[in-house]
Amino acid sequence: MTSWMKATVATLFVAGIGYFGIHLGVFPGSAKSAQEKLENKAAAALVSGGHDWARVTFEGQKAVLNGEAPSESDQAAAVSAVKQAVWNGGVLMGGVTAVEVSSAAPLDASAVLAIADNFTWGADYKDGSLALYGNAPSEAAAEAVRNAATRSFEDAPVESAMTVSGGGPEEGAWVVAATTSLHALSRLEAGSINAAGTDFRLEGTASDAARMTVLENVMAAMPAGFTSATALETTETETSIAETETAVSDNASTLSASTQEAQ
Repeated sequence: MTSWMKATVATLFVAGIGYFGIHLGVFPGSAKSAQEKLENKAAAALVSGGHDWARVTFEGQKAVLNGEAPSESDQAAAVSAVKQAVWNGGVLMGGVTAVEVSSAAPLDASAVLAIADNFTWGADYKDGSLALYGNAPSEAAAEAVRNAATRSFEDAPVESAMTVSGGGPEEGAWVVAATTSLHALSRLEAGSINAAGTDFRLEGTASDAARMTVLENVMAAMPAGFTSATALETTETETSIAETETAVSDNASTLSASTQEAQ
């Protein structure tokens, strides 16, 4: 056997040992254990590089990078870290052969919402004007609430100072709760709404006891998972107090006059 034939046979023999040992598990260091080592080293490289948003898995020797990168440059840096975590020795040597990025696109930093520490919202109605303020889960939700306010308070100027923030309730249900409470507020002589997360509270003055009862029922019809409370009074109550005070004063005057006549 010539020298080149011997060299070829030896190379093929070594290659066969490497392939069967790594990929078929004939020897210690099977495909499974090799893949675990690749995953561990790649994960360590991501951690040391500060890429805590990224997760890596392997399909054989191909790395799959998952997660939403803060930017395209962060994504490229994470790919590079995984590639360099283990020498790319190709299929034979059991190294990383490729890095595939999952379909999740990098985040647009301008689209990331600030998370509100306390997701609160409110409305004040007094002197014929309405003011909206606090957090809204999206610009679309804020617009829906503004439109509802304009419809409910037809003759009142509406001032809005809402801020779009994350960390609030589910958007659709929140809009229903906000518009429901605005509808109730519009039926008061004056009042306010104070909401914290899923808890909504209506305060104010109703024209009479019947309307007060109706508005309490309106506030009770909140979406599932939301709670409501009311603290209402009526102008009738204030009028009755004034009338009672007048009657007492008149009775006192009559009694005083009668006493003087008797003397």
